[in-house]
Amino acid sequence: MRGFAIGRNFYWLKPGTYAKRTRLFLFWRFGFRVSFLSPSSPPSPSKMAASSRAQVLDLYRAMLRESKHFNSYNYRTYAVRRIRDAFRENKNVKDPVEIQALVNKAKRDLGLIRRQVHIGQLYSTDKLIIESQEKPRT
Repeated sequence: MRGFAIGRNFYWLKPGTYAKRTRLFLFWRFGFRVSFLSPSSPPSPSKMAASSRAQVLDLYRAMLRESKHFNSYNYRTYAVRRIRDAFRENKNVKDPVEIQALVNKAKRDLGLIRRQVHIGQLYSTDKLIIESQEKPRT
């Protein structure tokens, strides 16, 4: 018998249920990925905390990396500044449920950044004077 985890909750699949179809339905219906687990390995809180930290750092790096692809200088600097401020603002959050909600919001925002970068590349403009200046040598 197999089950799946959503956040800290664990759900069993009924015998004969097709796991792949269930995973696709849950992704389509609720918009999040589902990790399937065997009944012998329930998620431990320490592993969840470590994976949560790694997941948050990966999201932070991915968001900064994607936001640096904006063609517009103003969008690029705003996105980098806003990402850094948001992660600094929430760095002391300890509640696992709130952390998961913030991670889900960051994933949605990462998708939004990717879409906006793609749209910005379709309608590119000339660089600003600020971008083309060389930094003075000292």
